[in-house]
This record gives sequence, C-alpha cells and structure tokens, in this order.
Amino acid sequence: FESDINDLIEALRKADLFDEESQSRLLQAGADHLMKHVKAEASKSKYNLRFVSSKLKKNKLKRDKNGEYYVTVTIKGKNDRGERLATIAFVLNYGRQKKYGGIEGNYFWTEAVKQASDSVAQVYERETEKIFKERGLT
Repeated sequence: FESDINDLIEALRKADLFDEESQSRLLQAGADHLMKHVKAEASKSKYNLRFVSSKLKKNKLKRDKNGEYYVTVTIKGKNDRGERLATIAFVLNYGRQKKYGGIEGNYFWTEAVKQASDSVAQVYERETEKIFKERGLT
C-alpha cells in the first residue's frame, strides 16, 4: 500500500498540488479513518472502553524536525481519580505484568492501526481525487 500512497503524492507533486492544504486534508482524512477503526475495535473489547469514543481526538497539523507535516490521534482527559485516559487505554491495549496487578492485553488500538493501514490508501485516493476536481484538473 505504501507504493500506492507514494504514487498519489507523486501525482499531486506533478500537478504542483502537494501544498500545505492538500497535505493537511490527506492527514486529516487518514486520522479520521484511524479514529473510526479505533472506535470500532474499542466497542468490541472485553473491557469497558466507552471513554475511548468520546475522548478520542486528533491533534492539529504540526511539523516534525525535518519539516514534514503530521497529525496524531490520542485520547484526551482524565478519569474521576485523576488518571490519564491515554495511560489507561495503553495498559488495556498492551496489558500489565502480574507483579503490577496483571491485566491481559486486548490490543484494540494495535488492531485498529493494522486495519486502518490496510485501507488508508483508498481514503487517500478519494481525497486526492477531490483535490483534483476542486482545482479543475479532472
């Protein structure tokens, strides 16, 4: 799938459309796609992960040290005891050793990332087609 994404990026570059706006749109669409999968996997979990759907957020478009844009998806907020919900989700995803009060990992987030990765190329393709149409290139 990576070559498909590289082909889409190359098509945008050739049309001189791989600008901040188009990159932001692709990244936002990818983040929305991941969030959909995380919510679906959380709803199937054997643990009570209702908090995931309501607290799942994508962060604003940022640049890394190499100047590349990125968007992250995380869980915001704390529970009634002041514990970070992201930490709770991490433990419920990967589990915890017995000596710390053993919890079996459910891998809901890991599975969601895998599923989203398998189908994100189609999301990017649809968004690229929209960009081309909006700018009168199809």
